[in-house]
Amino acid sequence: MSAAALASAAVTGAGSSVAAGVMPNWTNGFLIREGIATTYSPTGVEAGLQKLDARAIDFAAVDAPLSAEQAAACNDCAQIPWYLTGVDVAYRLKGINKLNLSGPVLAAIFNGKISKWNDPKIEDLNPKAKLPATKISVVYPGEASGQSWAFTSYLAKVAGKKSGGVSVAHFKAGTTAAGDRGVGSAITSAEGSIGYVSATYAGAAGLKVAAIENASGASVSPSVESFSAAGASVESVPPSGLLDITDPSASAAKAYPLATFGYAVVPHAAPQKGFVEQFLNYAVGPGGDLGAAAEIAPLPKAVKSAARAAIGAL
Repeated sequence: MSAAALASAAVTGAGSSVAAGVMPNWTNGFLIREGIATTYSPTGVEAGLQKLDARAIDFAAVDAPLSAEQAAACNDCAQIPWYLTGVDVAYRLKGINKLNLSGPVLAAIFNGKISKWNDPKIEDLNPKAKLPATKISVVYPGEASGQSWAFTSYLAKVAGKKSGGVSVAHFKAGTTAAGDRGVGSAITSAEGSIGYVSATYAGAAGLKVAAIENASGASVSPSVESFSAAGASVESVPPSGLLDITDPSASAAKAYPLATFGYAVVPHAAPQKGFVEQFLNYAVGPGGDLGAAAEIAPLPKAVKSAARAAIGAL
């Protein structure tokens, strides 16, 4: 194919701001490798899906499995895991640069049962820290998000009924903000604040983030390495390709318990099918090593194999 033909065959995508962290590396690398241009707009997941539903783009990037309603609206779309990342618990607490938390303690904080930073349950996890009696100010995304999906799924696993369920609607403490940027801004603006954001945003914004106790009892900080340790716990992938790896088993001793996958949503038999397949194969293959600066890890072996099979079936 001529250079002019390749240039006119640009692949287009939109959606997740998390995916936007690695996308420049992917699009530039793919252009150099294959000579095919790719454009991506970080519109937010909902706007990206709306564009895909209208077939105005070739793929959408999302931070969590589609809801039944979203899947139906997309009309015969595949959801393909293409990177691994995490949800960070960010906080602002003067003089406390290292903080350990656990699932049950997080559930109690977001339910308002723990309201001061020097609560004995937090002190037990941080015996060397001088925690203040500052009031805890909770903030979380007001809209549906992949970060809320992973966070509430995690709480439901580790705290059961104590978490209040798997919806932010059950949180009994705190206020809402718009997306990562809104939550991050609220945290940095108020002493004693805590909330959850994507690892990509937390890293870029320089937020303080907590280490979270995993199933082995170790307190693990979020990182590409600890996300990969969680991903390594996946031995097989269901036909849907949809995965929840929050709170992996105790055998994953180095795993961060709030790791999660990002997905590409792609219609079957799309007009640009061949070029989209090439781009996706690049992203899950050579592109897997290009996301570390954005707190994005490559797919684990079992998931990469399943992703390639799903790409081949488009």
